Amino acid sequence: MGKAADDPQDEQIAALRARGERLTPQRLMVLDAVRALDGHQTAEGIFAHVRAHYPYVNLATIYRTLGWLKQQGLVSETDLGGGQIEYEYLGERRHHHLICLHCGMRREFGDDIMAPLAATLAFAAVSQAEPAFQPIPTTPTVTVAIGGDLVKDAEKLGQRDVDQQISDLVRSVERELARSGALPGAQINLVLTDLKPNRPTMQQAVDRPGLSMFDSVSIGGATIEGEVITAEGERLPVRYSRYSTSIADVFGFNTWEEADRAYDRFASNIVAGRLVSR
Repeated sequence: MGKAADDPQDEQIAALRARGERLTPQRLMVLDAVRALDGHQTAEGIFAHVRAHYPYVNLATIYRTLGWLKQQGLVSETDLGGGQIEYEYLGERRHHHLICLHCGMRREFGDDIMAPLAATLAFAAVSQAEPAFQPIPTTPTVTVAIGGDLVKDAEKLGQRDVDQQISDLVRSVERELARSGALPGAQINLVLTDLKPNRPTMQQAVDRPGLSMFDSVSIGGATIEGEVITAEGERLPVRYSRYSTSIADVFGFNTWEEADRAYDRFASNIVAGRLVSR
């Protein structure tokens, strides 16, 4: 499987050991696979590669180990526009990506190209900086917290997944507000009170061995509550919930598809003035 991950000359492995990290056989075999495969790989592709040599490994172990490798700065986790997370071994030469929005073609380029561009953009930003007396921006601000049943369910779902859903809700609302120009100067304080995935999260798969992340499906969705504080100080309650109506409808859905739809519909409702709906 390529270069042995426990090579005594390997400075990265030596550094991990020096920090007291546990280098289990599973961690070493996944690191070995990521190095050997080269380039961007899905967790499923890495799983297939590892399983060809170690047939008893499971997908949950792959996801858990990839998360650990990311924390150690050994792999990157990237969505290159296809809606699928890909992983890549981080060697000494860091690089960036250009992706065609029409055909999906990818091109990689190194820091040697990006550095002069970054310097030029930084200089331009300083040169064109707005004077201090400009009016306060009227872009609405969006905050999201968790509450209700989600407080006790967050650990079971996995904090990483919950944090990602918070970010997705903020992004959906901010995008729709920017597109429409609605609610200038408003403060939008939201609370996710319930989250249901259409497929098991990684944490659920880890906690329940044998639970398939591919074959198991369920009713998914989300409930959002909170308030809009307008620029004039008026406080307006908001509420929206959306869930799948039938198991038959969710085959082919990704883990958080119905929740993502709930965020987009909620954002549209906010812009249209429909603040409380179901």
